[in-house]
Amino acid sequence: MAAVDVALPQKIILDDPSEFRPEVREAHTFRDFRVHNVPERVVRTYDLIHTNQTVDFVKDRMRHWLKLDHAQMNIIDILDKLNSLVDESDPDIDLPNAVHAFQTAEGIRKHHPDKPWFQLTGLIHDIGKIMHLWGEPQWATVGDTFVVGCAPDPAVARTRISDLPGANNHSLPEEALYMIRFHSFYPYHTCGAYSHLADDKDRAMLPWILEFNKFDLYTKAPEMPPVEELRAYYQGLIDEYIPGTLKW
Repeated sequence: MAAVDVALPQKIILDDPSEFRPEVREAHTFRDFRVHNVPERVVRTYDLIHTNQTVDFVKDRMRHWLKLDHAQMNIIDILDKLNSLVDESDPDIDLPNAVHAFQTAEGIRKHHPDKPWFQLTGLIHDIGKIMHLWGEPQWATVGDTFVVGCAPDPAVARTRISDLPGANNHSLPEEALYMIRFHSFYPYHTCGAYSHLADDKDRAMLPWILEFNKFDLYTKAPEMPPVEELRAYYQGLIDEYIPGTLKW
């Protein structure tokens, strides 16, 4: 059978993000996965992801983690633990993941002061990465999302299983849950990949995912947010939407 060339989809650049990011930087420099631009640690993580992520692996990990029997902790305690995790798959920043959480939340707070649930979503969107600190390798807990069980779309870069929510008692709206679940599904929300698997509800939620993505991506910067000053404000949001001790 003759080989068939598959054309890669053109990379989609979101609207000029300059008003969202805290430093002067061209949009095209974020998430640039050209080999000569990508740190070796990122390339290594990709290799492990696409070697090891299979349907059977994902099913096994779902059974393992959805028992919610690994810990009982509140949201702030989880964020504190993420101070010790630096995402090996992220080409844009090498600060602890807790810093990225506050950067994202504060970006949303600035532009959506009337949506506290949206701000809290920014704070907690990556807390599933706590699984790495409980023994899961980074190639299973960081990176972009793609669909297993079918041929990878050419737009696929990387994947993760870490967006499984540990928050089992909450009052966040469904828009927040879509943002958390799909914010790293870049092939879908920036390239249109796997759109044949989407239904009307998925399509209605897509604008929310794209709005969230502006802050998740373009607020990454070397500057540290004043975390200690922000704790009281975000603890108030946690108490309102995700109170108490949760099972993880």
